[in-house]
Amino acid sequence: MRGLGASQGTARGKVKIITNLEKIENIKEGSILVMPYFSPLCVIHLHKVKGILTEFGGKTCHAAIIAREFNLPCITSIKDATKIFRNNQEIVINGKTGEIYGI
Repeated sequence: MRGLGASQGTARGKVKIITNLEKIENIKEGSILVMPYFSPLCVIHLHKVKGILTEFGGKTCHAAIIAREFNLPCITSIKDATKIFRNNQEIVINGKTGEIYGI
């Protein structure tokens, strides 16, 4: 699977799908955050994540800019990412190429 690489780096971790921002507090250390779009409310939890995937956005969207500031790999423009991936599914992401591999 592939999206738009928005922040360089690679990461391996378990998917945590967040569609309701009230549940962002439940994110576990080492997760790959998967969201429809990135919200500024997520920033305080980024110390826990290894990477970010979003359904919308591009190289200059909020998720991409914040990911670069936090030195996290980020892939955007993954259509239906919150439906394709499953919570706790282990994946590897490449933020430079936009490639995502299931394990």
